[in-house]
Amino acid sequence: MAVFAWLLIFAGVFEFVAAFMVGNWAGFFLHLLIAILFIVVGVFMLTKPVMSAEAWTLAMSLFFLVGGLYLLISSLYYHLPGWGWQAFGGVISTILGFLIAAGWPATSFWIIGLFIGIELVCCGWAWIMLAVNLHKMQ
Repeated sequence: MAVFAWLLIFAGVFEFVAAFMVGNWAGFFLHLLIAILFIVVGVFMLTKPVMSAEAWTLAMSLFFLVGGLYLLISSLYYHLPGWGWQAFGGVISTILGFLIAAGWPATSFWIIGLFIGIELVCCGWAWIMLAVNLHKMQ
C-alpha cells in the first residue's frame, strides 16, 4: 500500500505542476482537482494502510465484476475474431470479482496481487488470440 500511496502522491505533484504549466487552458481546474485528489488519497493510504487495502480490494472486486460482464456481453454481441477467448476472459474476470467479494475483507492483503496476475494472463491471452485471428484475415 505504501508503494501505491507514494505513486499517487508523486502523480499528484506532477499533475499540480502540469496544472500551472497549461496556464489559461480550460483544463487547468481539472488538472488541479486531479492533483488534489491524488495527493489526498495518497496521504490517506500512507496513514491508514489497512483500511486502504480493504477499500482497494472492494474497488477491485467491483472493477472485475463490471469489466468481466462488459467483456463477456460485448464479445457475445460483436463476435469479433477470437470472440470465444474474449468471452472466456470475461467469464474469468467475473468469477474473480465474485471470489474477491466473497472473501472480503479477510483476504484484502494477498488477493489483489494474485487475481490481478490471473486477470492479466487471461486478458493477455485473449489479446494475443485476437491479434492472431486478425492477422489470418489479411
